[in-house]
Amino acid sequence: MPEKEQQFQVTAKIYVLSTEEGGRNTPFFKNYSPHFHRIEPDYSVHDVIIRAFADKNQEICFPATLVDVYMDFAYPCFQIGRLWVGQNFYLKEGGRTIASGTITGIFREDFLFWNPINRWKEIKLQGIQPELDVIFHKTRKAFEKMSFTESIYQIKKNDINETQTPFMIEMRLKVKSKNESYYSAKDISQEIFDVWANKLNLGNEKHKFYYLQNESKELIFELFTWDKTFFSCQLIVERPD
Repeated sequence: MPEKEQQFQVTAKIYVLSTEEGGRNTPFFKNYSPHFHRIEPDYSVHDVIIRAFADKNQEICFPATLVDVYMDFAYPCFQIGRLWVGQNFYLKEGGRTIASGTITGIFREDFLFWNPINRWKEIKLQGIQPELDVIFHKTRKAFEKMSFTESIYQIKKNDINETQTPFMIEMRLKVKSKNESYYSAKDISQEIFDVWANKLNLGNEKHKFYYLQNESKELIFELFTWDKTFFSCQLIVERPD
């Protein structure tokens, strides 16, 4: 892999729709920022930046064009463990699809897809178990110190010898009310991931993280850590009215 290419996170081949197909009626340049819509393994939308074209002499891309591009994600923590070569996606501007694409290369090893349920089964077969009491108390203490935390309650540890789900720790967190400070879903997500991956001091482990937002005011975070062991947390965050 050429050294120069490693500054980018992924490569992709995209077809930019023509105006007649519902796409743009103007070209775009490098550092164009559409929305990345993934269909599998779960539907989600992310901010992406088309940093450069594979053809070093290319500066602009017109509608009705097939082109190879280098892309970076604005929030890379959401891509950890969730991408694979050959994965299909769409690029959109608001509600309008402007391109379809396929991932052709992944430069960040931690982006490569893995399934937490399968990983948990592998770990159980090896007879490896995390020090769940230690992790539980560290996790609660770390989440309590986050800038937006008002309270944590309904906290549970699952019996990891019997559980049929990958979630060993379950917590519910309430966010401070708006009259004190306002936190967007991205603000909350970034801080939770930073705590889980960097501040728990659980060793040189790998991490996977994502959240689901339903029609209520809740954000449901699913966090997984693995390498020599495996443990996980489902954190339900209640946002203020």
